[in-house]
Parts: sequence; structure tokens; C-alpha cells
Amino acid sequence: MKKETSNIDVEKLRPIKSVKELQGVLLGIAKVFHQICVEENIPYYMVGGTMLGSIRHGGFIPWDDDMDFAVSRKDFERLLKILPERLPAPYRMLTRKDTASVTGFLKISDERTLHVYRWTDGQERDYGVDIDIFQLDPATSKTRGRIKDFILKMRGYRVLSARNRSLSKKILAYLIKTVFFFVSRDMIYNFIERHLVEKKGDLIANTYGGTAKAETMPREYMGEPRLYKFEDTQFYGVAMPEEYLTSLYGDWKTLPPEDKRHDHIVSMYWRDEE
Repeated sequence: MKKETSNIDVEKLRPIKSVKELQGVLLGIAKVFHQICVEENIPYYMVGGTMLGSIRHGGFIPWDDDMDFAVSRKDFERLLKILPERLPAPYRMLTRKDTASVTGFLKISDERTLHVYRWTDGQERDYGVDIDIFQLDPATSKTRGRIKDFILKMRGYRVLSARNRSLSKKILAYLIKTVFFFVSRDMIYNFIERHLVEKKGDLIANTYGGTAKAETMPREYMGEPRLYKFEDTQFYGVAMPEEYLTSLYGDWKTLPPEDKRHDHIVSMYWRDEE
């Protein structure tokens, strides 16, 4: 069910004012996800910045404003069936059909909160603050990941303004917008599933991660999930964290410059009115 923002007067809502406050909401969702996975015997991993935060900071990267996890495709399908029944209030599962996302990951949102999104269809919709859960697939190389990344990048250009660009870039932008105007998100998703997702391979890929090319790596880097400290609890992560993080980020041990440490605490609120 899509919920448009036009019916919500955010001026009456309490904003989520700090990264710490937001991280507390995310941590609460992640604890519920962890408990369900343990009880249902579903192996999972922290991935991306969540895995990096656990190893480098013992929890959140101080300016991070999301959490990412991943499971095998088989267990992803199980979660789609289990979560609607197992999630307690105020938590809710969101799939690509709920969120207007092109890609095949799911979210668990805290419905006490409001986060206004602008999706690649150009529409703004509201959902709770959420964590992302991705699916892992076999892979033989990074090639298909590169193609997927390119397709989704082009799709994203649909909502970008062509103003204040050079003539050549304006022409390119309008061409992309025109072509992708006729390409629905379901068409893109079905193309990726049919032609870019592999069934066998010595590598493992987070197919719908932010950069599938970077998130395709030797299977042993993921390995058997291991528990790692994360704030006041523990979550499961990859078997070879140093190799995984180096493959994904390169020099992950060095903190980025201060001007690169961005959070995105905008359009996030508590739903109860002030």
C-alpha cells in the first residue's frame, strides 16, 4: 500500500533531531530482525557500512543513518513469508511493491516514525524509518553487476533536473529521460532477474546492493556468519571481515575527511504530534 505525503502535515510532527536518536530507532528494528532470524534458523550478515561500523567502531559509524543486512536468496524468500506474521507492532515489512523501489530488497520499518522518500519514479511517499535486507546470489564475475549498476544509474536520471548543464549533457539527459519514461520499474526488475542474476558461481553477489560490482566477491569472504559487537548487543557478520571490507571499500581503516562525513537526517519525524 502506497501512502502519499500530501495528507500529512509534517509541521505538526516532532522531528528526529540527531543521528544518535535515529540510530536508536534503527538499532531497535535490527534487534527484532536478529531475534526472528535466530528463532527461525535464518543465517544473516551485516553488510556494507553496518559491517564496517561494527569492525571499526564497535557499532554505528558515528555519522551513519542506516543499517544493511543480507541473507541468501532462499532465506530471503522465507523472510517474505515469515516477517508479516512474526513482526510485532510497531514494525512492518515493506517490499519493492510497497516502496516503489526498482530493486529486490525488503525493508523493516518502525511505524512510529515517518521518513519521506523521493523515489526514482519522481514521487514522494512516506514510510517509517527502516533497515534494509538484501539477497545474496552466486556469481561468476563482476560483469553482470556492472551492467545492473549502469541500468539503475540511468533509471535514476529520470528524476534529475537537466537545468544548469552543458548543451551536450542536457541532450543526453533528455534522451535518457525519454527512453526510461517508457521503461517501467517492473520491466527493469524482471530484466535483472532473468538476465543478470546467476544460479551458480564461485563468487557471491549482493545483487541489489548500492554497487553490485563492488559487492561481488569470493564466497569465502562471507562464509559462516559470526557474531560481532554492535553497540550494546551483537549481530552476525561476515567470516572474513578484513578481506570483505577491503574488497568493498579499499582503505577502510582510515576515516574519511570531516567534510565527507555526511548524515541525511532530513524529513524524518515521530508520527505523534507535538
